[in-house]
Amino acid sequence: MNCLQYALQFWKKNPNYIILYNSDHVINVPARTNVEGFLPLALFGEEHITKSFGLSKYYIQLLKIYLDFVS
Repeated sequence: MNCLQYALQFWKKNPNYIILYNSDHVINVPARTNVEGFLPLALFGEEHITKSFGLSKYYIQLLKIYLDFVS
């Protein structure tokens, strides 16, 4: 399991958290939290994220749900 897969599963159970990304690693933080060097995952776009992490269909669907939720 990579960090994005973990973060998506964590978010599914804790939707009051958001996922941040620094082009190398993703983290879950409470909504409205800023972490230096990290940006909201949604800013990178679905295609970039999917290719960067080599996601399975299950995680691609979960990513789409997350991106819709935070938009």
